Amino acid sequence: MIRRLLLGTGSLAALASAAVIAMSSREPRSQELFLIERSKNANVVRYDVRLEKGGAYDVRQPLDAYWLLRAEDGRREELTDLERRAAYGYEILPNAKATEFGVRLVAAKERPLAVRRRAGTYRAEVVIDGGTAVLESVFVATKESGVIPKVLYVELRGSSVAGGRPVRERIQRK
Repeated sequence: MIRRLLLGTGSLAALASAAVIAMSSREPRSQELFLIERSKNANVVRYDVRLEKGGAYDVRQPLDAYWLLRAEDGRREELTDLERRAAYGYEILPNAKATEFGVRLVAAKERPLAVRRRAGTYRAEVVIDGGTAVLESVFVATKESGVIPKVLYVELRGSSVAGGRPVRERIQRK
């Protein structure tokens, strides 16, 4: 009986190890690019690049944007159609290449992004404070009054491509 129990435990351990190895050998299906944070609460909209086998981006649908409800339990929730159109959506720009594509965010239309693969990882690059930077987050400050909040400003945050120093730029809304 003890021998059977020990063999059973060993078999469970072997199965668990095989499952861990199988899970770790899978390639990721997406990679985080940046977040949109808001003054309203801790919830954020996360933007990921969708990946295919081999690490290339999915040309049919290269981005995935969704809520991370940090003010609640941290779960993922899809954006509504209205949220995509009015605040958190994006447009994929023409002239994509094998390792990069352009994006225009609804929240920062005047600053198109270039999603590029560098050293096996993707990053969103944008002009911040006059230089090219890797975008880490977009902070949207709003005045909550009435049904539709008024955007006061949008702040782009990232790190300089040349040197890696933190950079920020605030874009005032009129």
